[in-house]
Amino acid sequence: MLALSGIAALIIIQLLVRLAFYEFVPSVCEGIDARAAGLIMISQPLAMALLSPVAGKLSDRKNPGVIASAGMGITGIGLILLCFINASTPFYLIICLLILLGVDLRSFHLPTRMLS
Repeated sequence: MLALSGIAALIIIQLLVRLAFYEFVPSVCEGIDARAAGLIMISQPLAMALLSPVAGKLSDRKNPGVIASAGMGITGIGLILLCFINASTPFYLIICLLILLGVDLRSFHLPTRMLS
């Protein structure tokens, strides 16, 4: 029971991070045309879609708890890097950060669903 409530707490933390992230990135994209902003924003869902089969196979073969912990670690790294983004940050760095956070989302959520 304690392990299940710990997993639920981690999922809530992860979702709160996502909410803050989705509020932050559009403010970075202000001042550019809609096509460029859309291409920047599509990088995270694209990374998630490409990584889903890999994360599923990996969580079937390895310990899902270790994979979920690695996903939370990647979330922490992504959030630390997110603190350094400003108006002069090149868009390719923002796209790389979005891809990193897309990888962490897949590597965290799939194994935690297997654990719960």
